[in-house]
Amino acid sequence: MRYFVITDYQEEQLKKWINEHECSVRGKYHGAIGGSLSYVFVPTSIDLLFNIECACGKKECILDEGWDTIAKRIKAAKEENEKKDGTT
Repeated sequence: MRYFVITDYQEEQLKKWINEHECSVRGKYHGAIGGSLSYVFVPTSIDLLFNIECACGKKECILDEGWDTIAKRIKAAKEENEKKDGTT
């Protein structure tokens, strides 16, 4: 059997997303075993991707702390370049 483990940081991000995303099905009945949230683990050659999908159709990739920091820096640099270029 294979187990997938999420870090404490990913768990915090997961709980934050679950509580904060706009959801049209929150609080509704989803069958005897739930099913409103799907946890999708995608093993890659460099890391394990962890995605969550809500029954409302919204999805989120929950990054580990190191990747999250890198993604935020890339996004900030892209936004800064767009401001310089006047594309925003």
